[in-house]
Amino acid sequence: MEQNTKSSNQEKLLSEKESIEVLAEKLLLDFPLQRAEAIFFAIIGYMQKNGIPVSPSAVRKKFKELLVLPNKAEGKKLEDLVSLVFSLHGTSVAPWIPFLWKDSAFNDEIFTVEGNHLYNDAALFFKSDPDAVSVVRQAIEIKSPLCLVVCEFMEEASSQIVGKLLENEGIPVLLARNAQTETEYLEAALQAHHLKGIALFPNDSPEGCINFLKAVEKFGLHFCIVREYDENKDKTKEIIEEMRTHPPIQQIPSVTYRPSHVYGDILVERAGSYFNNNSEFLRILTTSKVNTATICTSKKLLNYMTENENWEGIRKYLSSASKLDITADMAKTRQVLSDSYDVDVLNMDINPKMIERMAQKAMERHQPFRIAECGSSGTGKTAFAHWLAKQLDMELIVKTVSDIQKVYIGESEAAIRNAFYEAEEKNAILLLDECETYMGKRTDSSASGGKSYNSMTNCFLTEIERFSGILICTTNRRDLIDDAFYRRLHRIVTFRFPTEYGMRRLFERYFPDIQFDEGELDNTCRRGFIGPGDFAILKESMEYMDEEEITPDFILEALHRNAELRNPSSDNVQIGFH
Repeated sequence: MEQNTKSSNQEKLLSEKESIEVLAEKLLLDFPLQRAEAIFFAIIGYMQKNGIPVSPSAVRKKFKELLVLPNKAEGKKLEDLVSLVFSLHGTSVAPWIPFLWKDSAFNDEIFTVEGNHLYNDAALFFKSDPDAVSVVRQAIEIKSPLCLVVCEFMEEASSQIVGKLLENEGIPVLLARNAQTETEYLEAALQAHHLKGIALFPNDSPEGCINFLKAVEKFGLHFCIVREYDENKDKTKEIIEEMRTHPPIQQIPSVTYRPSHVYGDILVERAGSYFNNNSEFLRILTTSKVNTATICTSKKLLNYMTENENWEGIRKYLSSASKLDITADMAKTRQVLSDSYDVDVLNMDINPKMIERMAQKAMERHQPFRIAECGSSGTGKTAFAHWLAKQLDMELIVKTVSDIQKVYIGESEAAIRNAFYEAEEKNAILLLDECETYMGKRTDSSASGGKSYNSMTNCFLTEIERFSGILICTTNRRDLIDDAFYRRLHRIVTFRFPTEYGMRRLFERYFPDIQFDEGELDNTCRRGFIGPGDFAILKESMEYMDEEEITPDFILEALHRNAELRNPSSDNVQIGFH
């Protein structure tokens, strides 16, 4: 009986060993692993497939049962692997292990699902950058990560367009826009590896993911981080240098991707179906030098004008599009100073008049008053700061990312101190716009660049404590800000898109003489993702148009277009009316 049991156990161990060796062979074919490493991951895979609870100790035990204990050097390597795998997912099994064999479905939620929205065909209007594409091909060949610094694209669309352009060059692309955790980053990179392509992470992903990069290096994976900027703006150098100071991204090679716009016959060929092959419109388009990103985002408006044969309106719109590229601060200042501004349309979680009273009392008592304004772009955060300064009869000093973050060590700290000193000297309100960029969570000081970034954060905390005036910080990424800042604030104010009541007041203020269809108006007021700034910019753009061109349909279409740009996957979604 005992002999049979022993024999049965030996047969079971032999079967387990054979199964593990099969899995290990698959890994050795797909990834540049050493045999001991492949067997280690194969053991985890085998345990998962057979429902055996996986933990660091269980893996070590199974390794000893099935194999001869490796020598001292290999034992140290084994411990490093155990630490790497389980550090990505606590003490339980790392969820990305099954993806090594492609035996489980990938998590579709972390990847962008293609939909019928304005960015889908945007790549039609750009020529790929052959030099940068060749670098991407070489990066894939040697399995190296890469940072793509992208020029001249519309905001929030760079990664989509880059993906399309690379696919046009025969490079499979997986757009991982929704990846948040190190495990999801690794899952995306593994799937791209199986597709023999590249995973595309937009903007700041995957900053600070030390374990992710270790795993990527171990498995020989490759991916691209997309960084976008407008090289015609003063803050370009600061943004690029800031990108290179964030650990561990600074260790990733980068290449500048400069797609070129298409004009003339090529533009007609590519834009024909996009604009219903209307010959007159395409003729006008070939003579225009408007940025082609404007064409992409204006498809619905331009098609509407084309259907109504409003050729002169199209000419004026295309010629004036570049004039609308004004800074947000200028537009918001004009909005606040205009007669159309109405603070009651704002959808804030605290009465704006209460904020005004609190700031007034703080000013009278010569005491500090610090608030953070959190909410999506276009909900009125910066405009409210201008309004508050106007109500208190105080100057507003606005500091943006380019004013604060500098290239060389020590310069950022000096810029921070000067900003607070200037506001103190002028008895002005200090507005720190997009504060999540320079008030982010502190990182490991031992990491490259971490010490410099933490020094800037600590300098901010010190100056905030010293500042005796009114401080306003705005952000649309509240989760990125270091908790130490929130503990120093008197109020955190949340801004949402206007309610239906607020939307109707905006229509009354900006378009009092326009007669809208009540059903269409009601639909727009309930749509969501439309802010006060959209009305102000639209009103300003109408100055370039003839009176007969300004119709109710034109106004509603323009507002709907802005809503779709913010939320292209949703149509007629109600938001902010709670």
